[in-house]
Amino acid sequence: MNLNDFIVIGKNKYDNVRLFNLAEDHHTWFHIANKSSAHLWFCESIDKISKQDLYKIALQLKKRSKYSKVNSIELVYTQKTQLQMSDIPGQIIIIGKHKTVKV
Repeated sequence: MNLNDFIVIGKNKYDNVRLFNLAEDHHTWFHIANKSSAHLWFCESIDKISKQDLYKIALQLKKRSKYSKVNSIELVYTQKTQLQMSDIPGQIIIIGKHKTVKV
C-alpha cells in the first residue's frame, strides 16, 4: 500500500473546509498541535494505521509545513466523528477523543 494514495493535505483555509466536507466519518484528520497549519486527511480509520505508518503520515504533514525544521513537534490526530467545524473558515474544533504523536 502506498500511503500517499490515501493522504490529502489542504492548501489553505477554504481547501480545509472543502476537505472536511468531503471526508467520511471514519477518515483520520491530522494537524500540528496548537499551531496554525494545514490539515491532513488520511482516508482510513485510526484503527487501521500501524505505528510505523502513523509516524510516516505525521512526518508528511510536518515536511509540508512551516515547522519542517523544528525538532520534535507534536501533532494531533483523530477521526472525523470527533471533530466539528467552527464559525471561522478552516478552523476545526476537537469535540471528542484524540491522540498525539511527536515527529
